[in-house]
Amino acid sequence: AAGRLDFAVDAPLNTDPQVRHVKLMEDRYVCAMRKGHPLAGKEKLTLDDYLGLTHIHISSRRSGLGYVDLALGKMGIQRKIALRSQHYLMASQVLQQTDMVMTVPERFARRNDLHAFYLPVNDVPPVETHLYWHESTDQDPANRWMREQMIELCQQVTAQEKKLEKV
Repeated sequence: AAGRLDFAVDAPLNTDPQVRHVKLMEDRYVCAMRKGHPLAGKEKLTLDDYLGLTHIHISSRRSGLGYVDLALGKMGIQRKIALRSQHYLMASQVLQQTDMVMTVPERFARRNDLHAFYLPVNDVPPVETHLYWHESTDQDPANRWMREQMIELCQQVTAQEKKLEKV
């Protein structure tokens, strides 16, 4: 490691054996749209509905398919992707001004006041968020403290959300 980066937070990655990681959170994907979207009043989103919509694809990668696209590909179908973005917040702003939709973690949809439907696609794994660091910083007190804070915060958020779901 060149020492230029203390941590990375990302989806599960195939990493060098010297890179350590821990899962911070897990969430399910939903189809999100603005509250005033023409389909927002429906009780359930069908696969035909989903495929008929124009999508924003969010990925930290510059190219490649997402989990939804892989699941759709197994069915021999694909969705219409009009915009690809590496930034959820920018895509959310586009979403608020159009009839496009995006497949996002349920937590993101809830916190950004978006209307969300469960995905009408099977075999889409949950989204995981992992914390990564280089093994050379394992014993560094400041680095360890920061990792512990991040892990604890994510555990608190998850516990709080589970309590709210029961209400």
